[in-house]
Amino acid sequence: IKPDSVTLKPFGVFQFIVHGRNQYNFPHFVGPVWSASGGEISQDGFYQADSVLGTFYVIALDTATELSDTAVVIVEKMTGIEEEIVPERFALYQNFPNPFNPSTTLEYSLPHDSRVKLEIFNILGQRVKVLVDKIEKVGLKRVVWNANNFASGVYFVRIYAVPVDSKFKSYSTVKKMIMLK
Repeated sequence: IKPDSVTLKPFGVFQFIVHGRNQYNFPHFVGPVWSASGGEISQDGFYQADSVLGTFYVIALDTATELSDTAVVIVEKMTGIEEEIVPERFALYQNFPNPFNPSTTLEYSLPHDSRVKLEIFNILGQRVKVLVDKIEKVGLKRVVWNANNFASGVYFVRIYAVPVDSKFKSYSTVKKMIMLK
């Protein structure tokens, strides 16, 4: 796994890469099965840290050779690097990548502490996944949806945010996403 260690802030995203060599030291394609602690990792190596601080691990297993490699992920608050930015308004941004296979990143901004519900619906309007259902603090938020167990097609993501302070208006909007396998 390259690199063998990385430091991220909470909810930070990083793509790990795997390079392999066969017994003759020639490059060997490795189609790894990924696993991770302290966050989520997509099958294309994108790791997203959770909010928990600490040291975590990413593991890539090559099922053809049954060899594995491990990288260390350190999640810590990075002071002095960037200021906390308070968004001016609610927003749900277009997912990326789009179209996607099998995972995509969803970002949204909260100008107030809010009760947030982020849901995925299929083309028939049926809710198929709840990604977030909790009170969240002000800021830019990022969630990775791994749709590995879902069929190709059109999906919709809906955000519904109700500020904790009732003097502010609630927010709701929908974005279209396409999953291609």
